[in-house]
Amino acid sequence: MATEGDKAAAAAAGVQPPDPIVFDGVEFCVTKTEKRRDQAGEFIAYGLQTTAQAGNGAGLEEGATSVWRRFNEFLQLSRFLQHCHPQIVSPPLPEKKINFKLSKMAIDKFDEAFVHRRQAALNTFVGRLLAHPVLQKHKALHAFLTKSQWTNTLQVEVDGALHYWTPSLVDDVKSASASLRVRNLDRNLQEARNYADALQVNLTTLLSTHSRLAKREHEIRLQCDSYGAVLNEWSELEPVTSGLLRDIGLSFDSMVEPAKEILMAEDSKYAEPLKEYVFFTDSMRAVVQKHEQTRLDLERANANLKAREEEHSFALDPASEKGIRALWSSLTTTSDADREARVMVADAALKEAQTAHGAAEEADEEFVKQSVADIKRFHKQKVEDLKRIFAQYARSQEAHCRTNLQQWEEIRERCQRED
Repeated sequence: MATEGDKAAAAAAGVQPPDPIVFDGVEFCVTKTEKRRDQAGEFIAYGLQTTAQAGNGAGLEEGATSVWRRFNEFLQLSRFLQHCHPQIVSPPLPEKKINFKLSKMAIDKFDEAFVHRRQAALNTFVGRLLAHPVLQKHKALHAFLTKSQWTNTLQVEVDGALHYWTPSLVDDVKSASASLRVRNLDRNLQEARNYADALQVNLTTLLSTHSRLAKREHEIRLQCDSYGAVLNEWSELEPVTSGLLRDIGLSFDSMVEPAKEILMAEDSKYAEPLKEYVFFTDSMRAVVQKHEQTRLDLERANANLKAREEEHSFALDPASEKGIRALWSSLTTTSDADREARVMVADAALKEAQTAHGAAEEADEEFVKQSVADIKRFHKQKVEDLKRIFAQYARSQEAHCRTNLQQWEEIRERCQRED
């Protein structure tokens, strides 16, 4: 789906052009990038191409479509899907700005290498959405992939009516408040949060180690380049060993470009996928934060139910009241009709509290059930991905070592050979 020009530009930037995502009758790819300008300034637009077969698993309309999207639109889609499905470990977006720098990564968001890396990451992001059994069917995703104007699908139901959704700071404040006040979390989700914290630490350490190794490899590559230059110059001064020195110098020169290509490939095929899973840990914690809100709602409903049960008990048996409450009851309740009305009010309040408690309990149980199931799905995906990532890294290192060994053997043989 990407043109030869797109592939060449991506290769020159040190990354592989993204492969098309093919899943259950849908083929998708972020095929190209383009620098544009609006009233706010310059930005990068990404060309999306989608081909859907009849009866595809995502429920997309049959046909081929091409649309352009900027990064903020990917961000808007991501936040909306998280709002609609807070129980899901949502696929993470790449950083808007570089906060987690790898070995040779460009920092300027308009740098060609950075743009192509983000292109590949956005391709992976949409691929994750299309592979998810719930998110793949969302109409907002369908419109994002196929319609020029897609934001009219960002609607949520409030009190039985549809309203256009906008990100709200209120949700963030509620989440922070819940994390401070909730008492008892589900054990599975508490373990998920602990795991997310540990996974982030381990992956961050692994990436830091990779960065140091890549830096060392880069330094060795520069030394090989220096060896080659020195030996080539030296060969001009030595009439007897001129050919030998020149051949060895060329051998050192030949080590430079393959090492550079390997470092770039390792960043795109090894470090970038691991970096995605660092961001996945934020998605796991977001699920737990939403559970904190549902659990806090349940605890509040439970406290309200206990209070209404006490009021109902006092209404049925005024003699059980004590202190100021008993005094107030004796002053305000002067007849059997008053007592009867009081019982009716307490009974209605109790039924309302029971209904609210039942709804909060059901919502919390359903959230835990769905989130635990999706976390299990995520773990299965993670294991498969990490096995593939580490296997690719091992093959890359093996090929690199074999190439180096062959080059050193050629240098040894050349030194032992008689002119």
